[in-house]
Amino acid sequence: MAAVASSAPDIVLMDLVMPKLDGQGAVERIRAMPLDAQPKIVAVSANAFEEARTKSLAEGCDAFLTKPVDFEELRRTLGSLLDLDWQYDDAARVDAGGVVAAADLPAGRLAALYDLAHKGDVMALESELDALAAEPAHAAFAAELQMYISRMDMRGAERRLEPLLRDARAAGDRPDGEPPARAAQR
Repeated sequence: MAAVASSAPDIVLMDLVMPKLDGQGAVERIRAMPLDAQPKIVAVSANAFEEARTKSLAEGCDAFLTKPVDFEELRRTLGSLLDLDWQYDDAARVDAGGVVAAADLPAGRLAALYDLAHKGDVMALESELDALAAEPAHAAFAAELQMYISRMDMRGAERRLEPLLRDARAAGDRPDGEPPARAAQR
């Protein structure tokens, strides 16, 4: 409650299940605060039943998201509640076919990026992309993936990485990044 009173956020993501004071009780307290502007409140719950959504909206929440939170749905919800006009950076370099090359990343590295996107671990993914961007052969690909992250589009990042990972694995690339052992020719 103190954070809402002191920082006056535009929006609050409220977990409905918390120790001591549940999310609905916290929503009631926020709504009772004498604030210049009431924040929008998004209920977040693992309870995906319609009853939980209806109750949350009736008790003062402006929107409802289920866990695990889908980042695309979160982006749409934030945009709608805050009347945001999302702008996207399309500065990544592309090849002649319109696609940024993955520059032959090993399957292990692609798998690590995919796993971080799948988990929604934005900070770790950004760190990995910073390291990737420092390598000239991978800088454009890192910039392309960073565009997904800046839009909080983890599903888009997964969709971009999935076929690359599948192709690397199909080509026999080992997860540790080493090429497959070749049989000795007689």
